[in-house]
Amino acid sequence: MVTEIRGFNDPQKEDYFKKRFSQDLSLADRIISHIQSSQSLDIMCQIPIFCWISALLFQEVFRGDEKTETPQTLTEMMAHFLFVQTKHTSRKKDKKTEKSREQLLKTHREFLLKLGKLAFVELQKNNLIFYEEDLKDCGVDIKEAPIYSGFFNAVLREEEVFSQKKVFFFVHLTVQEFFAALFVYECLTNKRTSELSEFLDLKGQRELNLLDLLKTTVDKVLEVKNVNLDFFLRFLLGLMVEPNRRVLQGLLPSPDPSQETDKKILTYLKSIRRKTLSPDSCVRLFQAMVEMRDHKVKDEIQEYLKLTDRSKTDLTPLHCSALAYMLQVSKNDVDMLDLKSFHTSEEGRRRLIPAVRSSRKAILADCRVTAEWSEHLAFALKFSYSALKDLDLSNNDLKDSGVNLFCHGLSSHSCKLETLSLSGCLVTETGCVFLASALKSNPSHLKELDLSYNHPGDSGKTLLSHLQDDPRYKLSKLNVEHCGSHRMKPGIKKYAWELTLDPGTAHQNLLLSEGNRKVTWVEEEQKNPHHLKRSDQSQQVLCQQGLDGRSYWEVEVFGPLSVGVTYRGTGRKKKMDHVQMGQDDRSWCLVCSDDGYYVQHNSNKVDVPSLGLRHSRVGVYLDWLTGTLSFYRVSSDSLTHLHTFKTQFRGRLYPAVELHARLMPHFVR
Repeated sequence: MVTEIRGFNDPQKEDYFKKRFSQDLSLADRIISHIQSSQSLDIMCQIPIFCWISALLFQEVFRGDEKTETPQTLTEMMAHFLFVQTKHTSRKKDKKTEKSREQLLKTHREFLLKLGKLAFVELQKNNLIFYEEDLKDCGVDIKEAPIYSGFFNAVLREEEVFSQKKVFFFVHLTVQEFFAALFVYECLTNKRTSELSEFLDLKGQRELNLLDLLKTTVDKVLEVKNVNLDFFLRFLLGLMVEPNRRVLQGLLPSPDPSQETDKKILTYLKSIRRKTLSPDSCVRLFQAMVEMRDHKVKDEIQEYLKLTDRSKTDLTPLHCSALAYMLQVSKNDVDMLDLKSFHTSEEGRRRLIPAVRSSRKAILADCRVTAEWSEHLAFALKFSYSALKDLDLSNNDLKDSGVNLFCHGLSSHSCKLETLSLSGCLVTETGCVFLASALKSNPSHLKELDLSYNHPGDSGKTLLSHLQDDPRYKLSKLNVEHCGSHRMKPGIKKYAWELTLDPGTAHQNLLLSEGNRKVTWVEEEQKNPHHLKRSDQSQQVLCQQGLDGRSYWEVEVFGPLSVGVTYRGTGRKKKMDHVQMGQDDRSWCLVCSDDGYYVQHNSNKVDVPSLGLRHSRVGVYLDWLTGTLSFYRVSSDSLTHLHTFKTQFRGRLYPAVELHARLMPHFVR
C-alpha cells in the first residue's frame, strides 16, 4: 500500500500559528512573516511537527526577556530549539535557581551528548526507531527519563507496542540528524576519533587535523548515499560557523579561530567536481554552503533569475546546483525548463536535473543524456510533486539500458507524466517491453508517447499499440514514424539522408556525375535534360529532396564554396538563381572562402574557425520542427560544432551547394 503525506500548504501553515497564538495574533503574524522570509524554513514548515518546533522556538525568541537574535539558518534554529527545551526542563526541575545559558548547557552536556551518540549510531544504521537496549548501549539510562521528562516529550518519544515492549524515536528525522551532528562535531573538535573510526574508516591512518577530519566526513557522507545523512551534513558544517554555534556556549567547544577551518572547508565544498555525485547530492552541497552563511552563489543566481536575457550569462556547475535548488523552492512551478537554454557545460546541465521535478514541461532534447542521467531522472519522476506533465528526451542516445532505468520512475504511481518523447533515442523492441511494463504498473497518466526515429520493430509497435487500444490505459497517441534499423546510429548520424542533385537547378557550367551526387565546374556549357536553358547566374545546384523533418548529410569540400539550405520557388526558373546563398531571407549557409570562414543568412555574417574546412567534410543537421540548422566539421567520425541557426521555417528546405571558383566540390554520403 502507498500512503501520500502532503503536509501543510501555505494557508494551513498560517492557520496553525494563528490558532496556536489566538490570544496574541501579533506574535502569530510576526512568526508567519519570519517563516515566509526564509525559503528553507518555509519549506520545512510544510511538515506539521516542524510548525510545532517553530512555535516553541519563536515564542521564546520573540517574547523572551533576554535579547536574542532571530535565527537565520536551520542550524541556528535547531540550536535555539535545543536551548529552549533545556531551559524548560531545568525550570521544571529547579524552579528556584535560574542558570546562565552557559551554565545550563554545561549542566546538561553529558546527557545531551549521549542523545547525540544515540542519534548518530542509529542514523548510520538507517534506524528511526530503537529500543531500550539501544539507549543503554549509548549510555542513556531510561531511569533518567523522569529527570528529563520535558526533553523526552519534546525531543525523544516513547511508545509501547507488541508485548508491552517500549520503542523510542526522535520527534522528527531532522531532530535526530541535528543531535547526531552535535555528537560528531564534539568528537571531531576534541579529536575523539575512536568514536567515529568505523564510520570514517580511520584504521591505520595518521592523526588528522580538524580540517582533514571534516573533509573525510564530507566524503564519507557523499559516498554512502544515505539520504538520512543529508541534514546531518548541513548541521555539522553549519556548526562550524560561530554565529550558528553561539547559542550553544557551554555545550560545544570552539575550533581554533586561527586555523580558519570554516573558510577552508567552504573552499573544499566548492572544489568538489566528482561526476559520480548525483545532481541531488550537488544541490545538498550548495545547501550546506548556505547553512554556513555563504550566500554569494545564491545571490548571484537570484540576480540571474531577474535577467530578461540570460543567453550570454555563463553558469558554472556550482551555479547550476544553486539554480536547481532555487527553482525547486520557488513558490511557483516552472512552466517550461529547457536545459539547452542555459549557457553551461554538460556537467552543469546534469546538475539541473533536480529542477525537472518542479517543472510542468521539461526539455532535455539533444543534451547528451546518458544512462546515469536516466537513473537521476527516474528519481525525479518519483518525487515530481505531481507537477511534471511533459518530458522531452528526444535526440539522446539512451539505448534500451537507459530506457530501463528511466522506467523505474515512469512506473511509480507518484509519476503523473502525460507526454513523453523518446524520439531518436536508439530504442529497440527491448526498450518497448520496458515501456509497456512501466505503463502497466502506472496506467493512469501517460497519454502521448513519441518513439519516432527508433527501431521498435513490428513486435514493439504491436505491443504498444495494444496498450493504445486498451481502454484501461490513457495512451491515445503513439508515434512510431521514420523508424527502422538505419536509425540505430549514434548522435545525429541516425538522421542521415541519401541526397541527389537536381540537374534542373544547376548552373550551366556545373557537371553532375556519379548518379547526380558529384558536381564539378567545367568550361563547356551543360544542357538541361528537359531541354530548358540552365541558369547563368549563381554557380549553385539544389538537391532533389525537400526536407521537413530531422535530416543529416555531409559535403566533401575542395576549395571555396558555400554549403547550406534554401527554399525553392515555383516553376523551373527559381528565384534563388539570381541571389547567392545566404544573402537573402530564404537561405542559410556555411561559406568557405579565401576571405575566411563564416555562416551567413540574409547577408548577416558570423565568423567561425576555419579548422581546415577547405579540404575536409562539412556535416549539416536540420531539425525542421524545432527550427534549428547546425553546421559541423567532420573528422574521423567525430563532429566539431561550428554554428547553429535558430528560426522558424515556413516550408520545405532543399540542401544546396554553391561554387565560388572553378574547382571540384562534390557530395558524399
